[in-house]
Amino acid sequence: MGEVALRGFLGGSDVAAALGLSPWKTPVALYHEKLAALAGEATQDSDSLAKRRGKRWEAVALEMLLDSLSEREIHANVVETNIRYSMLDTPWMSAEVDAVLRVGGADWNVEIKTVSPFAGRDWGDPESDEIPTHYAAQVQWGLMVTGRQTCVVGALFGADVMKPYLVERDEEVIAWLRQGAIDFWNNHVLAGVPPQPKTLADVLALHPRGTGTILHADERLTSLALTYRQAHAELKAREAEIDRLEFEIANAMRDAAVLTLDEKAKPVFVFKPEEGPYLDQAKLKAEFPEAHKACMTKWQKRVLRYKPFDAKGVL
Repeated sequence: MGEVALRGFLGGSDVAAALGLSPWKTPVALYHEKLAALAGEATQDSDSLAKRRGKRWEAVALEMLLDSLSEREIHANVVETNIRYSMLDTPWMSAEVDAVLRVGGADWNVEIKTVSPFAGRDWGDPESDEIPTHYAAQVQWGLMVTGRQTCVVGALFGADVMKPYLVERDEEVIAWLRQGAIDFWNNHVLAGVPPQPKTLADVLALHPRGTGTILHADERLTSLALTYRQAHAELKAREAEIDRLEFEIANAMRDAAVLTLDEKAKPVFVFKPEEGPYLDQAKLKAEFPEAHKACMTKWQKRVLRYKPFDAKGVL
């Protein structure tokens, strides 16, 4: 291993996305990011705001982690922070660890995570290795790249509660991650062949315009279309029911601002005036026609629209 500064690489925060484990990024989205990086193009990370927030908290969270470990009689010293490493034999395999701690005679990787208090169910007991799967992939990847045996994940819940999780190197998981990463890098990124789409956004990213051709449904697509029609009809019926219930409740509340189920319960409906700014397009066009014209921008987006149909003539 060694320190590295690469333009095109697969890092610890990428590997979960490459293997379809990330809740935030699909393999197709990562594929486009890596193609742009190899071409030297700037990319905008979809979770950059969350990453910047995490970076701001890292120094404080690291101090809190050291205190938490000390309370558990695990005494550690900080060796370095925010260092990126790469594998010597495969330099595109890269990992940046938030810090390295020296515990006894061993160096531990550190990953700092800021966690919403509402996401606590995804984490196990402190000092266990029960962390969300996408973070576990990042941790094992970091242990692979750095060659180390242990990583402590410092999970900061809200702004006050720090919980340490101790994760040991797992060679079986590492082998699986490595093979999946090699497949993604060689067979997709370097080959210029996108992965299979996982979401509608993936399909639009891969086929943004379309060709205008007509596709005749086979048996599978016919089944999907009929299922969609049924779900669409049920959704419309539920929307109509919601509209009716909203009318009945609002009509019963009349001038009341709040509806509760009993005197001690929290509000279940609030019926108050709301206000906020909006751009008056008609006024802008009438009074400032040149400014209105200058600010107009065409947009284009491929949209999947449903055209209601009957079942006659289908397979």
